[in-house]
Amino acid sequence: MQGSAPHAGKGVQGTPQETEEPTGENKRADRRRSPRHRRTRPDPETLVQQGLQFYIQVQIGIKTEVKFEISVQDQTGSRNQKEAAEEAHNQEGRRQYDIIALQEIGCSPTFTGYSVYEGFGQSKVATLVAKAVTAIRHDIDVTDIDHRKANFSYLLGKAEQAAGKQGLVILGDFNAWHKSWGYDRETPKGKALAREADRKRLSLITDHTQPTRVRNSINRDSCPDLAFVKGVREARWENDGETLGSDHCILRIQIETLPIKKCMACVVDHQLREVNSASIKSNNILEAEEVAIALAITHQGKESTAEIVTDSQEA
Repeated sequence: MQGSAPHAGKGVQGTPQETEEPTGENKRADRRRSPRHRRTRPDPETLVQQGLQFYIQVQIGIKTEVKFEISVQDQTGSRNQKEAAEEAHNQEGRRQYDIIALQEIGCSPTFTGYSVYEGFGQSKVATLVAKAVTAIRHDIDVTDIDHRKANFSYLLGKAEQAAGKQGLVILGDFNAWHKSWGYDRETPKGKALAREADRKRLSLITDHTQPTRVRNSINRDSCPDLAFVKGVREARWENDGETLGSDHCILRIQIETLPIKKCMACVVDHQLREVNSASIKSNNILEAEEVAIALAITHQGKESTAEIVTDSQEA
């Protein structure tokens, strides 16, 4: 928020001092000499001493129960990947998932009511996000994930960087054998994944007692499909046992995000007229107060009293 300090011509009680009114060239000269668009962060006590009297009443409205439901589907071995994915989506009375993660797709999926995000080139995965959910795409320059020597440190680090302070969910068919998720032996790829997940404090929510890949003539039941979370309040993982022609089961993940805090701050003059307002989204009460202070500063001391209130009282 941009603003300048209150006029020095105001007293502590907000009463104007008798000063000579500059006119003509004097006004233009004053504007040239005075810095404009200065960012200031004074404390309320300083502002009161300089003549802008106000108090801050910032209340935060918290949106609870922010949940997302993810359907994870691997279409390997399915005769018709698109039909299988649509059938999975239409199960249980056309249950609406917030996100659908498809693996080994072999086609470009299109579903009504969803935005499709695919990788570049011959991508093997696609992420479908319900149009009612706001999504921002982040691309990570990793192309060797299929290789047995995949650099998980770089991949997971880039994912953490993209997520920032938000919750992070990492999932997929890693095909990385490790005893931590039910295999009887460990491969170099599995050791690397387990080491990096532990170093970055990722929590594995996959229940390896419920195999995600059904046995065949070569391999026994196994759990190559893994899901890690970080910065998530609560996460639930479920294997419904349905394959729809694939050799991988459909998995469901429900996550609950951290609360979203939002408030409306408005500056009201001493005659109870609203003179400015601004929406504030913040996870920190101090940040909201700083925005409210800057909002009051923009009035340059024109009101003897400025009050900052919120609309959360009616929420």
